[in-house]
Amino acid sequence: MGREHRSTPEFRREAVRPAKTITVDGERIGFKNRPDVFSCYFELQGSTKPEDMEAYGLADRYGDMTMLEVLNDLVTGESYLSHRYGEAEDPQEKREFSMRIVRGCRRAAREKLIEEFPDLIESADRKRRLRLQSCSGSKPLWKCCSRSDHSRRITERPKLDRFQTLYDT
Repeated sequence: MGREHRSTPEFRREAVRPAKTITVDGERIGFKNRPDVFSCYFELQGSTKPEDMEAYGLADRYGDMTMLEVLNDLVTGESYLSHRYGEAEDPQEKREFSMRIVRGCRRAAREKLIEEFPDLIESADRKRRLRLQSCSGSKPLWKCCSRSDHSRRITERPKLDRFQTLYDT
C-alpha cells in the first residue's frame, strides 16, 4: 500500500524537494547558473546545525540538530514532538507538520546564504531595476510593475460552456 501511494503523481509533486530558487528582497533568484550557491543552500538547509547558521530560534525549538535529524527523530518517535505528529490521523496534517520544520530550516538557510553570497542581493536589485525599466510611462509605477505582469505569458484560451470540453469543439 505504501508503495502505491509513493508512485502517484500527487505524492511526487508534494514531496519535499530542494528549491531551485529563493526570494531575496521580493525578487526570485534562480540557481540555474550557480551550482555552487545551490550546493551551499542544499547543504545549509538539510545538514547544517542551527548553531552553525546562527539560527538560534530553530535551536531553541528543535535542539541543535540538522533538519534531517529533526525529521528523522520526528517520524521514528525519538523527538518530543513525535506524539503530536503521531496523533495526526490525516496524512495532510502530518505533511504540514513536517513542512513547518522544513520551512523554518529553509528560511534560516536562505538568510545564511545571503550572508555568504552578498552578490545575491545585487542580483535581486538588478532584476528589480530591469523590471521597473520595462514599464511604460503611461501608468503610475505602483500600478505598472507587479511581478505577474512581467513573468507570466498570457495565452488565450477558447471560452467553453460549463459542460463542453476541448474535444467537443
